[in-house]
Amino acid sequence: MSLMIIGLIIYGIIIVCFIGLVCFVQYNLSKSKNKYFGLIIPGIIFAFSVLLTVFFVVSSITKDKFIITTNDGKTYTYYNEKDSNEKADELVKASTGFDTTTHRNIRVSTGNIILFFVVTNIGTLGTATIYFFTRRKSREDKIMFINDL
Repeated sequence: MSLMIIGLIIYGIIIVCFIGLVCFVQYNLSKSKNKYFGLIIPGIIFAFSVLLTVFFVVSSITKDKFIITTNDGKTYTYYNEKDSNEKADELVKASTGFDTTTHRNIRVSTGNIILFFVVTNIGTLGTATIYFFTRRKSREDKIMFINDL
């Protein structure tokens, strides 16, 4: 086996152990008498997913590029329209032939943002499911205990 495959197997084992540990801690927090303890881990994961989504959106915002290419092969790149127009005026005065290209950078759509948010909340859904099933079972046990008295 190559070193990369062994590394992937070890990484997979570590991830599975981490997920198991989170589920174990979530189960024990959900069983506690204070009902809010079981919401700690889902809340942390949800807050983390919101931060990741905001970072995803902010990092995808890039500036527009204005590129001017002259006939003799020189290329000028500007990141605001004012500077680009000034260079174009300068080239017109110098009677130099040129071509202007504008690159609009739209790298993320609303659908991608929603998909990213949903995927990053899979952990929230899993831990919240553990919380609700554990709390429901705990309530049923209390009702059965009271009825037995």
